[in-house]
Amino acid sequence: MIIPRLSFHRLCRQIIQEVNAEYNVTFGDDRVDVVTAQVEATDALQGATEAYMHEYFTGRYSMGVECFM
Repeated sequence: MIIPRLSFHRLCRQIIQEVNAEYNVTFGDDRVDVVTAQVEATDALQGATEAYMHEYFTGRYSMGVECFM
């Protein structure tokens, strides 16, 4: 993984807490299922974020190389 897992999860947790505080969002009653779903969702979000970043920077690198040719 490109981004350290704990740092990414910490950032996601902070964003979720801010959204919860602002909009008073509540989740289901079964705490274990909610935590499991949050971990799986955060892992999926991290994978998608890293794939996007990889494509973004690969494209920028290619554009930079073409400028010097």
